[in-house]
This record gives sequence, structure tokens and C-alpha cells, in this order.
Amino acid sequence: MKTLLILRHGKARPDSPEHDFARGLKKRGRRQAEQAGQEIVRQGIRLDLVISSAARRARQTAKRAARTAGYAGSTVKLDSLYLAGLTRHLEVLAGLDDACRTVLLVGHNPDLEDLVSRLSGRELPLPTGALVGIDLDTPSWNTLTGTPGRLRFVFVPGRSA
Repeated sequence: MKTLLILRHGKARPDSPEHDFARGLKKRGRRQAEQAGQEIVRQGIRLDLVISSAARRARQTAKRAARTAGYAGSTVKLDSLYLAGLTRHLEVLAGLDDACRTVLLVGHNPDLEDLVSRLSGRELPLPTGALVGIDLDTPSWNTLTGTPGRLRFVFVPGRSA
């Protein structure tokens, strides 16, 4: 059994004048990241690995969420996850060490919505700061293209459960 947590980056600063890749989080985005970390704790989940797009807003979201969730390890930052498409995300996951049972992946739409759809069989909108947990009935990350997993939870900051 594997658990994948998919977190869309928090609310970012406007596009201009910075390049999109360099946009950082707004105050609201920082708060969303911390709320996602609190939700991970509420769900009783212990992270084994955190992977993030190398875009600034995703890195900042990953750092805040992971720290709030009690994760003390390092975050793997990948340029290749910046608006890379579903196939690239699946390739990254397929290459993970199977010793990692619970992984937090932080990135961008539309890729993350496509990933949630593929792995859970459900089409869900992911606004900024949204966190989705999917339990995958597989012993290995490299078999993710099979039967969809079970949607464990959906958390959207600012919305009541």
C-alpha cells in the first residue's frame, strides 16, 4: 500500500513583473500551505518523502506544508515537474524507492488535476492550496498506471469539512 498526497501550490503573487517560475507565495498562500500541513497531521499521516516542482511558489508551499506536518527530511525539487504534463509526473512517481510509502507531491494545475483523475478515477477541481490524499493498492510505485486508488480525503483551505 502506498499513499500519495497531491498538493497544489498556495496562492501566488501576480505574474507581473516577475517571470512565472519565480513567483512567490502571497500571505494567503503561506497560510494555505500551513493549513495543508495541519491537515496532514489531522489525517494521522507521516511523510516519507516530499517532492516539489522547482518553481518558487511550489518550493515555498512544500517547505511550509512539510515543516507544519513534522517532516524533517529534505525536499526533492525537480525542474521537470514545472508544467510538464501527466506522463512526466507518472514517470517521476514510478521511479521512487518503494521504501517510501507516503509521498507528498507539490506542483501545478492542470497537471495535478490530471494526476488526481488518473490515480483516483475522480475528476476534482484543485484550487490553490488544495490537498488530496489517495491510497494506492500497490506494493510498488512503478505500477501506478493500473487500477485507480481510493480517494482518502480532499482538503481545500477555507472550506469547512
